[in-house]
Amino acid sequence: VVRAGMGQTPAAVTMAVLTGDTSAIDADLLENVRYGGIAHIFAVSGLHVGALYAFCLLLIKKTPLQKIPKRAQFVLLAALLLFYAGICGFSASVIRAVVLCLVAYAAKLIGSSIDFLEIIGFAAIVILLLCPTSLFEVGFQLSFAACLGIAFLSKRIGQVST
Repeated sequence: VVRAGMGQTPAAVTMAVLTGDTSAIDADLLENVRYGGIAHIFAVSGLHVGALYAFCLLLIKKTPLQKIPKRAQFVLLAALLLFYAGICGFSASVIRAVVLCLVAYAAKLIGSSIDFLEIIGFAAIVILLLCPTSLFEVGFQLSFAACLGIAFLSKRIGQVST
């Protein structure tokens, strides 16, 4: 759909931003992007997954999908997030974000009163059960450090801005 609705270069850049696949971008353009120091825009991260997750929650809340059983909603959301993770090559950052989103959504669906810190901890345990060596990866450590920072500082930052 993207390629049909755009020219070749804009479509290639759009696909690179959405999926991290830069293979269709002209070599000169890619070199200019790297030289300009903005090549990181082609790295798919938890932000992409979070945006997709938020969009899916909005769809579920505002459409007839809200009437389907909660388990079906969870399965639908999980399938969509895992499909997107597959399109992005199942990178570690995307998998971490998918697990975190699914843990948070599962907690919401069952009506659990666990807080963000507990969700972060449970997601970390799930990831470490799937791949114990993740503990020694810098990406894992930084991702969860960032989440913990958000959890601990969000109230204080909110107080400053009001």
